[in-house]
Amino acid sequence: MRNLGVAAATLALLASSPAAADVCKGNIFNEAAALYHIDPDLLRAITWVESRGVPSAVGPRLPDGHRAWGAAQINDVHLPELVSYGVTQRDLLNPCVNLKLSAWVLANCIQAKGATWAAVGCYNTGPGSTNAAAQARYVRLVQRAYAGYRAQSTLGNSTERGSQ
Repeated sequence: MRNLGVAAATLALLASSPAAADVCKGNIFNEAAALYHIDPDLLRAITWVESRGVPSAVGPRLPDGHRAWGAAQINDVHLPELVSYGVTQRDLLNPCVNLKLSAWVLANCIQAKGATWAAVGCYNTGPGSTNAAAQARYVRLVQRAYAGYRAQSTLGNSTERGSQ
């Protein structure tokens, strides 16, 4: 229930000031992850797997007619809910909005699947999917990217500590 409240607050914040949403105040991965208590390196890994971090990425039309948009490839299946918060399809290509929405999507998957790799699989295929093979392939890709980001974070943290 807490996640839903945070989700509503986040979406309201995004919708309340489109100009403010255009401005990333700092490290957008850290900012987006903090909204839902998610590891920012996990969001980085998902974004890398989804689009290699390309903000203007637009996925192919899927069999259900939907497409995925932006660096984190937010599926426009979410638009009916997002529109009620003032988020438009065009906003999905805004890097700040897109990455905050990626944290929202992942938080919803965590709520549905638990804080497990199943939630990451859900991010890719949706919470109702039974395509275990696609989820497993996606999870392996994200795990590989995540390990790389964690190693960089650990190295960065030890380098910062060593220079003090």
